Amino acid sequence: MSLTTDLLNKVIEEVLPDTVRAEIIDGELIVNAATPFNRHAFAVSHLRDAIGLVPGLIALEMTTVFLPATDEEFIPDLAYYRYDELDPDVWLNPASALVMAVEVVSGKDNGNAARRDREDKARGYAASGVPLYLLIDKPRKMALLQSTPRYVPDAKASRYSVTIRTSYGELLELPEPFNRTIDTSIFER
Repeated sequence: MSLTTDLLNKVIEEVLPDTVRAEIIDGELIVNAATPFNRHAFAVSHLRDAIGLVPGLIALEMTTVFLPATDEEFIPDLAYYRYDELDPDVWLNPASALVMAVEVVSGKDNGNAARRDREDKARGYAASGVPLYLLIDKPRKMALLQSTPRYVPDAKASRYSVTIRTSYGELLELPEPFNRTIDTSIFER
């Protein structure tokens, strides 16, 4: 971790109340309410139910992942980790254990939070080799599954090579280790 990340973590731990969520994105401390609007929580809950249990993985909400390639810390709305690679006594999880990060855009279509979820987080997850990034984009009524992360030396230019866009009501195929078909109409409400 860099000096900036260390200082921001000190602020998170010593200054901010437990009633907020804090992430480090592109060297910036982002603070959000600890609980999202129901439309956001509905999407996460419906997806988690649709996927069900996946052998060897654990689905976690409100967990922090450290992305070493970009020196960032994200809190995915839903994260699927390889269970055996997690330490139960830490709060900061390694990107190397993360199989799929899920983010939900539920606010304004052109807001900063939407941009962070659509662009900054996709870049950060890809740079650190997270195999799958699923973006549920409520303002645009679509789900985007990104795969095949492509790291480049300038981590900020890293991207996913494959993006599958599905409009609500269409079927989305999640690849291994999930091997599930998701009816994206579950995200409409």
